[in-house]
Amino acid sequence: TVSYETEPGSAPNKRDLVLKVDEKQTGEFSFGGGVSAVENWLGFAELSQNNFDMLKWPTFTGGGQKASIKGRWGAVSRNVDVNFLEPYIFNKPYSLGVHGYRWEEDVDSLDFATERLGASLTLGKKITDALETSVSYGLENVKMKDIEDDAAPDVVNTNDDAWLSKVKWSIGYDRRDSKLTPTK
Repeated sequence: TVSYETEPGSAPNKRDLVLKVDEKQTGEFSFGGGVSAVENWLGFAELSQNNFDMLKWPTFTGGGQKASIKGRWGAVSRNVDVNFLEPYIFNKPYSLGVHGYRWEEDVDSLDFATERLGASLTLGKKITDALETSVSYGLENVKMKDIEDDAAPDVVNTNDDAWLSKVKWSIGYDRRDSKLTPTK
């Protein structure tokens, strides 16, 4: 909520306008669980802060950065994701994002399990209030584990450790009529 009041100014014919802003909660903790045909059972948890400040101990709030950590565990897969975004680097309209993850999957119908460990770095630029672009570089290590003896020859003979390198460019346009109170 925003409220305001006036106070006497520097001269008798001037008034200072004082705005009081009560911020909403910017942090969130969520968790849950369920049952599915593929996973049998699964659970998840996520901790996120949308007004993060990594230099402000012990509250870590007030810097406008975004940070999150989430995990998902099931009978078939286990995933952990960590994200950080600095939306305005060096007081300029540039953003910097860092993403790291570890994913494991062990599907009964396959003759092997996989593990993916990766990270990406994203640099973005706000061109106008509605238009932005970014470029991202990611590196991922993919391992095949627990290869069964009766697996297909292509699986048995494959290199069980591979590196993937990715470059991505994106452009986004926000068509909302208002970012605070959009109606279309």
